Amino acid sequence: MASGAVLLFVLSTCSCSKYSSPSAVADQRDQQVLQALLLHLLPKPDFDLTRVGANSTTIVLDSRTPGGNRLFQPDVLRRPHDIGSDHVIPKDIQRDAARRNGDVPASLSDFKFEPGITLTALPRSSGRGTDPLWFQHAYPNGRAWVHAWLPGYSIDSNRALVRAWIGPSAQGALITAFLARTEGKWSVEWYYFERF
Repeated sequence: MASGAVLLFVLSTCSCSKYSSPSAVADQRDQQVLQALLLHLLPKPDFDLTRVGANSTTIVLDSRTPGGNRLFQPDVLRRPHDIGSDHVIPKDIQRDAARRNGDVPASLSDFKFEPGITLTALPRSSGRGTDPLWFQHAYPNGRAWVHAWLPGYSIDSNRALVRAWIGPSAQGALITAFLARTEGKWSVEWYYFERF
């Protein structure tokens, strides 16, 4: 009887793991794409979420991805209020982004970025306390924080999609960006900034 209880316990705990899928391992290509996007956004006035103007010289990137792939599903990526009315995400890139972003977050902690991008483990919502200015107090030169998923790539690896939560923002904000690689260099073709 005891062995049956042990077997039932093992089976019940093992069956839960089938619902957790790991994210892909972040690679150099991801670092290049994220760096190109963040350096592109750094001087943009609409990306100065802390409103400290010229003193805001840094974007703070979370060292872990959010986990999950719901925001890469076809029904989400074709809605104009999610990606902008003039934008289309090719299906191969959607599939790759959904495949690469599992339920278990990926680590970006081995990345080394150019000045202007700070990589750190940001506190989750529940760990920020009650101070609405927690980010500004922790990062006085911070322009915004970014919590990015792993990019999704085209079959030829020359186009990429990035989605990320950004803040600080009272209700939350999401950025969707499309990048292209030409002669080995990534550049932003478009981005769409959605505030909730």
